Amino acid sequence: MPPTPNIHRDEHEKESENADGNRTPVSETPEGQILLEKMESVAHGIAHDGSLMASDMEKVRGALHGLIVDVGPAQISLSTLPHVPDLENNKKVWEQIASGEDMYGIYQLTYLPTNIAKIIAKKNTDSCNLPMLKSLSVDAAKEFRNIDRVDLYSLEELSDDLAEEFAQHTGSSLSLGVKTLTQKQAALLKRHAGGLMFYNLENPPDDVLEELAQLKYFLSLNISSLNSTRAAKALGEHQEDLVIFGVEHMSLEAARELSKHAGGLHVGTWKDMPTEILQELVKTQGRLVLGYESLTIEQAEIIATHSDGVSLQGLRELHADIASALAKMPGKLEMSNLRLTREKDDEVLRILAEREVDSPYYGVIDQTELHSDSEYTYMSYTDAARDEAAREKHRRVMEQYGLPPPDFSS
Repeated sequence: MPPTPNIHRDEHEKESENADGNRTPVSETPEGQILLEKMESVAHGIAHDGSLMASDMEKVRGALHGLIVDVGPAQISLSTLPHVPDLENNKKVWEQIASGEDMYGIYQLTYLPTNIAKIIAKKNTDSCNLPMLKSLSVDAAKEFRNIDRVDLYSLEELSDDLAEEFAQHTGSSLSLGVKTLTQKQAALLKRHAGGLMFYNLENPPDDVLEELAQLKYFLSLNISSLNSTRAAKALGEHQEDLVIFGVEHMSLEAARELSKHAGGLHVGTWKDMPTEILQELVKTQGRLVLGYESLTIEQAEIIATHSDGVSLQGLRELHADIASALAKMPGKLEMSNLRLTREKDDEVLRILAEREVDSPYYGVIDQTELHSDSEYTYMSYTDAARDEAAREKHRRVMEQYGLPPPDFSS
């Protein structure tokens, strides 16, 4: 068995001064002892014949790379330490997390050691939002497997190994900031148990979309232009809620394929969708979210043919003729940003009030004395079936317009 080298302490080694003014060798301080123990462990892992060879230096270098050092409460490899961004600020946040005094600091983390990820996972089983984190090790990601909602808005680096780990996340949603995705990574991620949101994955290629569309839960993508019928066909076969934000253009052929989608479709960022595209998308079978800020009568009539609920979240004003067209829609109608007053929108309010109580979803600005510091307060008929106060509010509105009181018995 080749001898193991001793780590010699220089007879002229530096000394530290204690409180009494006496000088103590650094090697005899607690910090020095810890460092020497770690160096001894490195040395025992190097076998040699007593002479120093170039290969020995490579072994030393490799062993030191794997050496774990303590930086505050965090444990980081010596090779990684020089690459940790903003070390001082991260160290402060790690200390806050380890002490349990402040978990809000996780929003500022730009580097996450595995042992700190373990602490976060124990204290946050419902959700974990790390908006500044640009990279994550596979070992740290493993600690998040059982957190329900994980949001990594700024995560830019995704290896195949990390994608495979994310595929084993058991929560309801995983949000990533990656800008590119390979077909292999998409094929791994489609096995995810919950929904996937991609903030910065803009216009992914067809083969990637074909893989992601096989996800069993909701899917959120950034697609500014959808012209590929191949991609649209894949998305049309997706069975759960589909969010396409940033869309500005869609070919008619792509719209026809997308109209076969069986889940909810969210295109709420598209404010000027052409009428011919709308004509196709209303054929979808789930809830439809549109971004129009104003409507023509033709568009309102087309929307009213949709068999399920529609959300018009961009509308803030509504004329009586448009309201009359929309009121014919059989499903739920949501206009959560609509702003109406009794002075100028009396006819619109009457039209909307005639819809069945379990159908309309829209907001109304109503003059009230509930808030003395505001002329108006938000009033929603959607809450009417939830509690007695809301029910009474709905009764008063129905009575004002001479309509029969609503039946809340069902």
